[in-house]
Amino acid sequence: LVNEANTPVITPEMGAFDIELSTPPVGIEGAPFSALRESMQSTVLQIRNLAEKHQGRVVPISILPTLRSEDFSPNAITDQPRYRALARGMSAARGGAFDIAIEGDDSLHFSSHDAVSMEAANTAFQVHLATAPSEFTDLFNAAMLLSGPVLAAAANSPTFLGKKLW
Repeated sequence: LVNEANTPVITPEMGAFDIELSTPPVGIEGAPFSALRESMQSTVLQIRNLAEKHQGRVVPISILPTLRSEDFSPNAITDQPRYRALARGMSAARGGAFDIAIEGDDSLHFSSHDAVSMEAANTAFQVHLATAPSEFTDLFNAAMLLSGPVLAAAANSPTFLGKKLW
């Protein structure tokens, strides 16, 4: 699908089930969030059209609630040198099994030597802002102030591996 898109704004992500959507820079003046939304909607539509050709669907979400533990294996990592190198480096640094423990309404405890592929479930929505050094402190503080409400409004699925975790 990514190869068919043939554009630098649609690229593979670490997980073979993920696609990275990037947008061209947007100026802060005027209506930057509207411009960002329009750019993202246009790209998501392009991805959806490509997926439909393969009887697939696209879900713009960070953590898919339908993921199962068997979806995580070395084959779940996109077969690109940078992701394979990242997986090898994380495994070597860990030196043993990956232990995952998340407490919420349910509890999830998972241990595996192949769990580096679970890193692929950690996708995110990121907005990068270039600013003059003199404006950095005020903009950083504003971003921190807004983080809580934005996360509350746009949080991930509370379900992961069939467990309600948050």
